[in-house]
Amino acid sequence: MSSLAQPRRIWWELASVLPCALTLACWNAVALGYFSVQAFGFFAVLVWTSARLGRSAGRWVDERFASDFPTAFLFGFLLLNTGLLLLARISPTSIVTNAMILLAVVLIVAWRWPGPPLEFEPERDRLPTLILVVLSLVGATLLSLDAIHAQIVLPDGVILKPWLDSFFHARMVQEFRDQVGPVTIHDPRLANQPMWFYHHGSYLTTALLSRVTGTPAFLAYSSFQTPFGVVLSGFAAYALARSLWGARAGLAGAAALLLLPDGAWHGFADAGLSYNWLQQIAPAGQYGVAVLAVAWLLMFEGCRTGRNSLIGLAFLCAGLVVQYKAHLFVASSLFIWVYPGLSLQHHERRWKFAWLVFALTSFFAVILLARQVESIPVLKLDGSALKHYVGRHLSWVTTGSVRAAFESRMTAQSPLLSDLVWGGLFLSYGTFGAWGLAVLLFCLVTLLRRPRCLSVEQAVFPVLVMLIYLVMSLGLAYNDRPPAHPEELLHRPLVWAYFIVATWFGCELYLFLIEPIERRSQFIRRGLLCVLGLACVIPWWIGRNVQVGPDWGRALTNQAYPRGWFDCALYLRDHARPEDVIQDADGDPKLMLGALSEHQSYAIDYFDTHRPPELTRRLEALEVFKQMTDPGVIARFAASRGIHWYVTHPDSRLRWPGSILSQPAFCSHGFCVYQFQESGMGLK
Repeated sequence: MSSLAQPRRIWWELASVLPCALTLACWNAVALGYFSVQAFGFFAVLVWTSARLGRSAGRWVDERFASDFPTAFLFGFLLLNTGLLLLARISPTSIVTNAMILLAVVLIVAWRWPGPPLEFEPERDRLPTLILVVLSLVGATLLSLDAIHAQIVLPDGVILKPWLDSFFHARMVQEFRDQVGPVTIHDPRLANQPMWFYHHGSYLTTALLSRVTGTPAFLAYSSFQTPFGVVLSGFAAYALARSLWGARAGLAGAAALLLLPDGAWHGFADAGLSYNWLQQIAPAGQYGVAVLAVAWLLMFEGCRTGRNSLIGLAFLCAGLVVQYKAHLFVASSLFIWVYPGLSLQHHERRWKFAWLVFALTSFFAVILLARQVESIPVLKLDGSALKHYVGRHLSWVTTGSVRAAFESRMTAQSPLLSDLVWGGLFLSYGTFGAWGLAVLLFCLVTLLRRPRCLSVEQAVFPVLVMLIYLVMSLGLAYNDRPPAHPEELLHRPLVWAYFIVATWFGCELYLFLIEPIERRSQFIRRGLLCVLGLACVIPWWIGRNVQVGPDWGRALTNQAYPRGWFDCALYLRDHARPEDVIQDADGDPKLMLGALSEHQSYAIDYFDTHRPPELTRRLEALEVFKQMTDPGVIARFAASRGIHWYVTHPDSRLRWPGSILSQPAFCSHGFCVYQFQESGMGLK
């Protein structure tokens, strides 16, 4: 690299790193109410380290994947976050120490094995890269305003805007943040009880942010994990498309994903099938999509070049999706597992056929074994949930004529074939909207005309992804194994299918229609930039109350809570020890107290899951606890169950004696916090 090119490359690098760090710090400032220099420093180190590590990893794959910032950052961040997850499982140290270990590894690798000088992207591709960074940051900000500004504190109450599940996710962030040694995740409803299997991968960097900067877990989750997932998905769309068609096509694919309204806005008006809604209320899907995009990027490159090592790495990334969003692993595992048998280059056909046979045989063998494991959701393709699942989504459609048209054709007596046709039409257009129709049209044009810009294999790929999603949604049985919801494997995979369809739509629109004309004049290129700028109005419009989703979501967002209860939660967060167990007199059914206090509860009557026998037993015992009248018995009950703090409400019906009720550790607006001595002999 020439001496003149090096400073220019550094300036281009800073033009990407600084906006990212500053935007993330501004999100944090909006949540906290003040700008934190410490948070800005954390984000600057995070962004630089991710990009540096990603460049080193990208070189091993191909120079193209290390040469631009978004792809390198995507690789590096996922490596760092996954490294934190691995160390959390095995390391005896805290999350901060684990992060320092990873940072030291990155610095050593950069010093000892710098590799040959990178040939960075040509000048023509640098501007699309910078536009992509800005576009992703702006789009994420506008789509996630409700999450970034998560709480409004009023004199007599507090409004918490995000979806109710955010309290559960905040508790998971706090578990990883405070654990020293191999993490044992506890059931947030039950103290000292292990949690069911769950995809925890997306929480690690958020937990590190909370620990290093002191940002409360709930605010770290809402102001970083949720909007940053949007940025990551934009980078993933760009990286995947760029690997196939170049930087400008990658920018078009990411712009379509981030700026255009999803299928819920295309006439059917079923917000339950909205990509943006589902990714906002369950942002682990953003991280799962990013990991899966990297897996397919590696798979495409491995099959193109015949490098078996890349194919193996693609399988590893696809398996890693289980730790980020398990539903997406189920939705993509068969396709990526058999793909080398269909597309691998530089290998004889007999080897490809042998792999295809092995892949299909092993996949269905694993499915048969999985059906015998009670902790794995039901995997039965019998169509038994079709009528009920599609019917429920039809009930959420706000366009009366659309709902009536489909309900008249999908009745209790309609045959299965008719249900498949009409249900498929409803789910496909309701999920993908006009973008799905356009992708089908581009695929048909490719099959008929064989243009140079797009191969048949590339054109068919999104159609197959759509088909797999529809087969799962229309064919799978409801899950009856707790704690997963019945429809999880029918519904949640829509985010991966929409991600691919929207990205491919943007890329194909560029390749077929825009590229032939944008090279002709600078005026056209400037006009396209203006169109991108004006299109930012769309995520701003969609982002208003995006987390509400269907009408029934209004009861699960923008929740108002009494100020006294909120103050009690903050008091516990500031005064209780990390290992202390708390208990709410009303069972904290929405998990608000546990999330904001950042402490484990003895028993929570959580509204959204089944009650295991142990939870039922504890809740019944707590009802008896309320009726106790002897101070010694009350203290011994709390001590024997490890309850250190107890929160009462103004309307709590307790028969405790005045000697206890008159000694709260804290009170606010009629809500009180009581602290029990560990000896069990009374109150402190």
